[in-house]
Amino acid sequence: MLSLDNLYHSSFRTKLDLANQLFVQHGKILLSLPSVRENIAVLEELAQQLQDHMSALNFAPLCTACAGKPGGGCCSLYMADENDAVLFLINLLAGVPVAIQKDDDFECYLLGPSGCTLRFKPMFCLNYNCQAIQNHPDTALYSSYLALSGQLLQSQWQLEKIILARLMKTG
Repeated sequence: MLSLDNLYHSSFRTKLDLANQLFVQHGKILLSLPSVRENIAVLEELAQQLQDHMSALNFAPLCTACAGKPGGGCCSLYMADENDAVLFLINLLAGVPVAIQKDDDFECYLLGPSGCTLRFKPMFCLNYNCQAIQNHPDTALYSSYLALSGQLLQSQWQLEKIILARLMKTG
């Protein structure tokens, strides 16, 4: 039986398996809903804008160097549990393969050679900014990055509500 506990509070692998199962069982139906398709399009645009801002802020070298340290920096194994089955499902609905990239007991399972393999990330991953990022010299560009992160998270939450309502209705 589908429960909020399973979707949000189970182990990483259980949430990943559940998301894949839900995608197989409900993916076509969910993608047939205009509200889901429209929200995914908005998420794609916002995620691209955020990625462009991160590039403009030159985050890639900072984050890559940190992630390459023992323990994975902020992309540690602990962070893998910040993900939930609904967020995995949203990524799957958007055509993003969601699979374990690493299993080394240190880094997040989803950390691939070019960074996180998810297109849409958990709140903590988008909200956390280390000291090196917070001290960026271009405060206006950094502020717009924070605003875009907030917009993306709000849009993810909107889509999550639509998906949850549908899944809980159909079981």
